[in-house]
Amino acid sequence: MRKKALFVVLDGCPVSYIKKENTPYLYSLMSKHGCRLWSSQTFASQVEIFTGLKPYRTDTFVDWFYSPETSPYRIFRPFLNNIALSKRDKTRNLILKCMTLYGGHRIDPLNIPSYLLPNFDFNRSMFSYYRSQVYRLPPHLFHTLDAYGIDPVMLHFAELDTLGHVYSPRSREVKDYMKMADHKIRQLLKKADYRLTVILSDHGMVEITDYVDLWESLSQLNLMLGRDYSVFLNSPMARFWVHTEKSRNNLINFLSELGHGHIISDKEKVERSLPQSKKFGEIIFWMDRGVHISPDFYHFKKLKGMHGYLKPEAVPFIIPGYSLKDGYLADVTPTILDALDLPIGERDGKSLIR
Repeated sequence: MRKKALFVVLDGCPVSYIKKENTPYLYSLMSKHGCRLWSSQTFASQVEIFTGLKPYRTDTFVDWFYSPETSPYRIFRPFLNNIALSKRDKTRNLILKCMTLYGGHRIDPLNIPSYLLPNFDFNRSMFSYYRSQVYRLPPHLFHTLDAYGIDPVMLHFAELDTLGHVYSPRSREVKDYMKMADHKIRQLLKKADYRLTVILSDHGMVEITDYVDLWESLSQLNLMLGRDYSVFLNSPMARFWVHTEKSRNNLINFLSELGHGHIISDKEKVERSLPQSKKFGEIIFWMDRGVHISPDFYHFKKLKGMHGYLKPEAVPFIIPGYSLKDGYLADVTPTILDALDLPIGERDGKSLIR
C-alpha cells in the first residue's frame, strides 16, 4: 500500500514569524525539530528546494531573460507602441488572451512595457521544472518518492506571501494569518497519519524602508531605451543589456552614483551559485536590503514587504521526529530522502539530520 508524505509550505515566512505567543504549535516544533535555512538569491526558490540543486545547475535564476530572437512576442514588434510604465495597457491584455505557448502555458507579459516585450523570452527552464513536478520526473524530489511508493500531499499557505507584500511583515494581517495557519497545522497533524511530515518556507519577507523610481531616473539619461540598452526591472534588482559601449559606461557611472545598491561582479555570482549567462543580465544592479524599485515590471503600487535581497532572512525547516542543523534550501531534498532512508542521488545539498 502506498504511503503519503505531507509538505506544508508557508509561502514567504521568515523564522521571525514563528513566535511563542502567536504560533505556539509551530514554535514548539521549531524548537525541537526545526532549523534555519538560507536561500540562494533566486526567484525560483522552490526549484532549489525540490531538486536539491543550485540555480546555476538548473538555470532558474529568474523567469524572464533577454532574447529578441526567441521572444514569443517578436511577431508583435511592428504593432507595439512606446507606452509608459504607468498602467497595464489594453494591448498587453489582448496579447495575453491571444497567446498559449509551450505546451499550454500562458505566458503573462506582466507589466513589461509593451514595446519592450519583443526583447524578452520566458525562461523555459522554469517550464521544465513545472513539468517535472506535475509528471514526477527527475531531478524532482517527487520522482524519487513516487518510485518508492510515497505520494506527496501539498498544503500551501500562499496568501501569507501576499499579505507580507501588501501590509508588511510586521502587520496585524500577517500575525492573524500565522495564528490561523498554526491552528490548522496543529489540527491536521493530530488527525492524519503520514509517513513523513515536512514544514518549510520558500523565502522570507523584508520590510521596505525606502523606494527608488529607477524607471524615471533612467529616462533622464542621454540614452535611448531599446536602441542603446535594454532593462528589466525586477523588484529588488535591475538587469541591463547594453547595445553600445557608450551606454555601458554611462550606465555603470549612473548606477555607481545612484546608491541604494551595487553592481554585482562575476565573482559574486559564482559565490552565490548564480548562473553566469549574460542572457540574465550583462549588468545586474542589486538593491540594498529594504529598498524597493517602484514601479517595476511586476507591480505599480508601492509594496510594504519584499524578498530576494542579497542578505535574505532565514526561513524555517521542520521535520517532526528529527533533529536538524542549519543549512540551505538545496539541503531540503537530501534531508527528506535521508529521513526516508531513500537514495539521495546527485544533489548539491546535503542531509541536515544530526
